[in-house]
Amino acid sequence: LRPPRAAPAPGWNNYGSVHTATGLRGRLPLSMSSGLRRRHTGAGDARHLAGLSAGALESLRSMDLYAKVQEEVVQQSQAGGAVTIVVSALMLALLWNACVDYSTVTVEDKFTIDTRLNQKTTMSFNMSFPRLRCAELSVDAMDAAGGSQAGVREGLLFEPLDAAGSPAPEGSPHFTGCLSCGEAAAEGRCCNTCRSLIEAYEGRGLEWKEVLHSDARCTDAVGCRVSGTLRISMVSGNVQVALGGPTARSTEGGANTSHEVHAVAFGETVPGVVGALDGTSKTVRQGSSMFHYNFQLVPTVYMDIAGNRRFTNQYSVTHSAKNAMLRSGELTGLPGVFLVYDFSPFLVVKQAKAKRFMHFLTSLCAIIGGAFSIASLVEVVLNALSDGVRKGALKV
Repeated sequence: LRPPRAAPAPGWNNYGSVHTATGLRGRLPLSMSSGLRRRHTGAGDARHLAGLSAGALESLRSMDLYAKVQEEVVQQSQAGGAVTIVVSALMLALLWNACVDYSTVTVEDKFTIDTRLNQKTTMSFNMSFPRLRCAELSVDAMDAAGGSQAGVREGLLFEPLDAAGSPAPEGSPHFTGCLSCGEAAAEGRCCNTCRSLIEAYEGRGLEWKEVLHSDARCTDAVGCRVSGTLRISMVSGNVQVALGGPTARSTEGGANTSHEVHAVAFGETVPGVVGALDGTSKTVRQGSSMFHYNFQLVPTVYMDIAGNRRFTNQYSVTHSAKNAMLRSGELTGLPGVFLVYDFSPFLVVKQAKAKRFMHFLTSLCAIIGGAFSIASLVEVVLNALSDGVRKGALKV
C-alpha cells in the first residue's frame, strides 16, 4: 500500500508551476487557455454604436430622391417668375374649392318599403283669400280611415286682410267695449267682431249677408289668411278650405274663391325638400270656382350626420278647377280649395354624409403636387421658346 500523496504546497499548482499574475495563461494547458475571453469595456461599446448610427444615416442619405442644387448654379428668369405667380393663384383657388367641398354635406337617397302601421303626420298650410272674409271660411278634414274634423279652429290662425292684402283688425276700429249685435241683439251678448255678429244673426235665424257690406265690423276686412297645422292619418284623405256653415247656404250670388298658396308641407321641415305648390296663385274672373289640388305623397326620413331622424313627406301635385255656379245662380258644388292627398307605400331614406378627411388630404396633395409639376413643365417650355427666339435673333 502506497501512502497518500501529500497536498501541494501553497503557491504551486498540480503541474508544478507557480501562480503568477502575468504568466498564468502561458503556463496553463491549451484546453484551459482557449476557454478564457477578454471582457468588453464601456468605451468600446459606445464606439461600436456610433459606427452603426453613422452607417444608418449614410444609408438614409443615399435614399434621397430630391438632389440638392448649389445656389451658384441656380438660374432665375422672368418667365419662371410669371409662371410662379399664375400657378400660385391657381393653386390657392383649387385649395379653397377643396376646402369648400370638404365642408359640404352630401345627401344620399335610398328607397325601401314603408312597413310602419297606424302612423300619423302633420299637414301645415298657409294661404290667402283676398275676397273671402274669415267669417265665411271653414276648414274641414276627412280621411279613408273614417276620421272627420268639421269646422276646425284649433291649431289654425284666421287673420283678416284689408283690400290691399295687409292684416286688418277684426272689428270696428272706432268703437271699444261691448258692441251691439244689431237685429240679433240679446241681453248680455257682445258682437265685437264680424264673425261673432254673423253667429248672432245665424242663431236668430236672420239673414246676415247684407251685414258683410254694411257693418263697419265687416267692411274693413274683406279677405282672410288661413294658416296652421293639422294632425292627419297616413291614409288617403282631403282637407277643404271653403265656404262653410251659414255662408254655404247663403251664396246665391256666388263667392270669389281667388287665392294664393304661400306654403303647403306634410311632416317636419327637412333640408332640400321644397314644396312644389308654394307660391301658387289662382284668380277667379267670373263665377265661383272649386279648386282641387291632388297630392301624391312619398314618406321620407332624413338622417343627419349625428344620426338624428326627421320624418317628412315629399310630394308631387296636380290641380284642376271647376265653376260651381250655374246660369241660374245656383251652386252645384261648394266653392273653395280642396287639398286631396294619398300616400305611397315606398319610403325614401335621405342620409347626410360628410367627406372623409383622408379624401380631403389626398385632394390637397394632388393639387399641390400637380401645380408644381405643371409649373415646371410650363417654365421649361417658355425658356426653350425664349432661347430659340434669342438665338434666331442673333443669327439674323
